[in-house]
Amino acid sequence: MNATYVFLLARFIHVVAGVAWAGALVFITVILLPAIRGAGPAGGSVMDQIVRVRRLPPILPNLKKWLKPLKKDKGPICDYVNTTKQLLKVAETAGVTWKHNGLRHSFISYRVAAIADVPRVADEAGNSPQIIRQHYLKRVTPALARKWFAIQPTQMEKSHENK
Repeated sequence: MNATYVFLLARFIHVVAGVAWAGALVFITVILLPAIRGAGPAGGSVMDQIVRVRRLPPILPNLKKWLKPLKKDKGPICDYVNTTKQLLKVAETAGVTWKHNGLRHSFISYRVAAIADVPRVADEAGNSPQIIRQHYLKRVTPALARKWFAIQPTQMEKSHENK
């Protein structure tokens, strides 16, 4: 193969790769990111799917107590694919108004109050600090956060027995 053809082929590949990168940059900055921002809290879910961000919430002592009775040797502790639907059914049966992602919103608000570190909580929740501040965060006191994170199954059982 002659050197001119090799040069032209290399130049063609270089130009095509440059166009692809530029096109991706324009798509991301002009179309994708504004659309995700415009979607509000749902935008975080879209970004999670795009970049496959794992949420790594801490397993706090009270959560361990809630999960211990559900422990299995392997596999998920919950057989439901969509726990939100199940919680909505339980709430409806109980006559309770259930806020979509209410537990997530509460966890984020109380966790920020407990540790005073929005970026850390954002990382634990799989969101950005900006999304946390705009869509999830309700200011609560550290004392109220300690009470919220102290809720344990035995306390709930005793409160039901007293009714």
